[in-house]
Amino acid sequence: MIERYLRDQMRDLWLRPAAKYEEWKKVEDAALWGRTQIGELPPEVYEAIKNHGRVVVQRIEEFERTYDHDMNAFIAAVQESLEKAGVGEVKDEFHKFLTSYDVEDPALMLRLRYAMELILAELIKLERILRQKAEEHKWTLMTARTHGQVALPSTFGQLLLVYAHAISRSIRRLRHVIDEELCEAKMSGAVGNYAGMNPAIERYALEFLGLRPAMAETQILQRDRHGALVANLAIMAGTIEQICFTFWLL
Repeated sequence: MIERYLRDQMRDLWLRPAAKYEEWKKVEDAALWGRTQIGELPPEVYEAIKNHGRVVVQRIEEFERTYDHDMNAFIAAVQESLEKAGVGEVKDEFHKFLTSYDVEDPALMLRLRYAMELILAELIKLERILRQKAEEHKWTLMTARTHGQVALPSTFGQLLLVYAHAISRSIRRLRHVIDEELCEAKMSGAVGNYAGMNPAIERYALEFLGLRPAMAETQILQRDRHGALVANLAIMAGTIEQICFTFWLL
C-alpha cells in the first residue's frame, strides 16, 4: 500500500511494530485468566503477569536474532520484563501449556475482526452515499450501453442504485464472515487435542476475548475461514473497481 493512502487505524493495526505483540500479550493474559477460573493459577499470579509483563519491541528483536523464532523471543522478552519488575518468580507461568498458535491464531482473529469492522463501517457509508446520489439523480438522463456500445436511454440514478445494491450484498457477506468465520479460535495445544492442558482453559480464555472455541482443530486454526474472508474481500474489491472504472469512462 502506498503510504499516503493508508488509513491511520489500519496503519496502526498492521504496520506498527508493537501491534502484533500487544495482541499476543492480550491472548496470553486471557489464557492466564482462564487458568484462574478453574483454580489452576492463583489470581495474584495472573494480576502480576498482566500488570507487569511488558512488550518491548527492541528486546523482542534482539532475542529473535538469538532464537530465530518470534514467539520464543516474545516470551523471553516478557519474562525479562517480569524479572525487572521484581516479580520474576511468576515468569514460568507465562505461556505455560500453550503452543505458539494457541496465541497467534486468537490474536490474528482479533486483529482481523477489528480490521473488518473498519472496512464494514466504510462500506456502510459508501452504500448510504450511493443511495442518496441515486435518489438525487433519479431523473438525470444518460445514455446506457451494452457491450460498450450506445444502447437505450437510462438515468444516472439507476446506475448508482445498481452499485448501491452490490455494495449492500458485500456488506451482508462481510457481516456473515465476521460473525460466523472470524468468531472462532483455538487454544488446544500442540496437536489440537488438549493433551497436557485442561480444555476449560480454552473456553474461559476465548470467552474473555469475545471468541468461541473451534470444534476440531490441529496445531493451527484451519485456514478455510481466512479463505472465506479473502474471497469476500475480493468480491467487494471487484465491485469497487467496477464502480471506479465506470466513472472513469464516464
